[in-house]
Amino acid sequence: MLDKMMKSLAETLKVGDFIASENGSYNIEVDQLSLTIKQHASWFLWEAALPFQFKEHLDYQQGQALQRCMQLSLKTIREDGCVLTANDDQQLILQSKVRIEDCSIELFSSLLSKHVNLCERYMALLEHERVNHTINHNVWLP
Repeated sequence: MLDKMMKSLAETLKVGDFIASENGSYNIEVDQLSLTIKQHASWFLWEAALPFQFKEHLDYQQGQALQRCMQLSLKTIREDGCVLTANDDQQLILQSKVRIEDCSIELFSSLLSKHVNLCERYMALLEHERVNHTINHNVWLP
């Protein structure tokens, strides 16, 4: 079912066919954002990694950014049904899903678009807090 949906999505977007990975999921790029789309039981699931990685100790800016992301999540969870969570690599992940039986290509496209827009809001928030920038200084000593 996911294969048919992804083929229809590729035709709608007028791009080449999307190719499934070994585990049956699809990794697609939308506005420089990587989305992973998969099917589980009677659901289509998709997720995107945000530029935030949990560390043993968060500094003040990282803690503030995470707090604002959680506040945004609480505000939008009823509207969009997205879930903010962490993956095995300790990255911040935004996930969404839709029932297969309720899904048309128009709805699927719309939900993916909303998801990307919400990810961009989270990334703008993280950008504002300067969390997704790492600055490396190399000092050469003679």
